[in-house]
Amino acid sequence: LAVSLYDSEPEPDLAIVRATSDYCEHHPTTGEIGLVVEVADTSLSRDRLKESIYAQADLPTYWIVDLKRRQVEVHTSPDVAGRRYQEVRVVREDEKIPVILDGQSIGEIAVADFLPPVA
Repeated sequence: LAVSLYDSEPEPDLAIVRATSDYCEHHPTTGEIGLVVEVADTSLSRDRLKESIYAQADLPTYWIVDLKRRQVEVHTSPDVAGRRYQEVRVVREDEKIPVILDGQSIGEIAVADFLPPVA
């Protein structure tokens, strides 16, 4: 699902949107998006470049699931003018990530739930 952000329409691997639209007629817009997630294996450098797009669009939270390092980077507090997130927290495989939408914690997700089993 692409998301409409000012001058681009990136396609995150996962997005949590606030609205009840079915998005057959349009893509979700900045105000409708609560969280975007990129899952990176070979795409990590490309997914890192999307940080500036998401921050400039003032998306509140951006996660990068790093499959190789078995961790999630949680980017919060977008600096629109600087096109970056002011806070980045690395959450390890044995930890949980709080899911926060509109300033409210709605639950937690275990990082291990995003990851493939260890071979």
